[in-house]
Amino acid sequence: MSEIAYSSTRLLLTQKAALVALVPSSNIRIGYMKEINDFPCITISQTGGSSYGYLGYRTSAAGSKQRREDRTMQIDIYSRSGLLNLQQIADEV
Repeated sequence: MSEIAYSSTRLLLTQKAALVALVPSSNIRIGYMKEINDFPCITISQTGGSSYGYLGYRTSAAGSKQRREDRTMQIDIYSRSGLLNLQQIADEV
């Protein structure tokens, strides 16, 4: 399920034209990076969350099990253009 959470978060960011004008969609990445070569850049990572089954989860049939998943996503913005550019990107996010 983490892959779905990551990709849907990235999709939300890359579909916003005002954000893509400030940060190219190729620089909106999932996960931590050891080295950042392209600026500005946005990274998406999961910092926490929880998941649990609803009442009757353990005894339900395989196709009808309902579970709730809460995820906490962290979005880091890297820029060398100054505080104003960083603030503009943050406002679009």
